[in-house]
Amino acid sequence: MNTMEPEDSNPLWFVTDIPPCTDYEVDQFPLRMRDWLKNILMQLYERDLDRSGFLSDKQRSKVKKIYQNEKRLMAGDHPVELLLQDFEKNYHMYVYPVHWQFSQLDRHPGDRLLTHTELAPLRASLVPMEHCITRFFQE
Repeated sequence: MNTMEPEDSNPLWFVTDIPPCTDYEVDQFPLRMRDWLKNILMQLYERDLDRSGFLSDKQRSKVKKIYQNEKRLMAGDHPVELLLQDFEKNYHMYVYPVHWQFSQLDRHPGDRLLTHTELAPLRASLVPMEHCITRFFQE
């Protein structure tokens, strides 16, 4: 069999040797996904500044606040109290990118649920870079 052709039984035939996801890694996955989605929104916002059309007016307004907020904690070890204060102060920065992405995927927004089929495009695009995504969505 040609290794460049997909196998019918494996939709991710091009991904080989995905390492197992540890409990710690799956626990940290939501933070990585949140940061990734925030970065995508920031890139769309920057493109939208030059040529409108990537974001709606409402989205642009929300993302602008996130974009302009540069008073963020730098990476490192911080006391839990400081992390909690940062989370409460910058809650919109943590939640909006996830809400935005999931609303993009939701084909039936009235039910407020994402099916495995609706999550498939996100999962498929991340598997090569994020080996914990399958386990995260299964749990």
